[in-house]
Amino acid sequence: MKLIQFPRALTALSLLAGLILAAPLALADDFELKGDPEAGKQPYQQQCASCHGNSGKGDGPAARAFNPPPASLLRDELTAEHLFLVTRDGGMAHGLAPTMPAFNRSLNEQQIHDVVAYLVSLRDE
Repeated sequence: MKLIQFPRALTALSLLAGLILAAPLALADDFELKGDPEAGKQPYQQQCASCHGNSGKGDGPAARAFNPPPASLLRDELTAEHLFLVTRDGGMAHGLAPTMPAFNRSLNEQQIHDVVAYLVSLRDE
C-alpha cells in the first residue's frame, strides 16, 4: 500500500487554515468585560432604550416598528461577550436582525463595555 504524501506547501496551508478556524474559539475564552455599569447607563439610555426599552426587555417605544422586534437583552443565554460583539458590530455581522445597527462608530470600545456592564447589572435587579 502506497501512502500519498502532500507537498509541504499544502500541509502548511492546512495547518494555517486550522489555526484560523480555531482562533475565534480561543478568543472567546479570553473575553473579559471591563465596563462600569454606572458609566454605561447614559449611553444605553441615549442609544439603545428607544428600541430595547429602559429595562432592556425589548419593549422600547420604537419596538413596534420592527419585525422581528428588538430582543430582550436580559436573557441569561446572552453572554456579556455576545452583547459586546453584537453592540459593536451590529446584528447582521452575527447572523441576527439587520435592524440592529453597529455602534462601533458612535461608541468607543470602553463605552460599549460600559453599556454591556449596565445590561448585566439589570439582570440582577
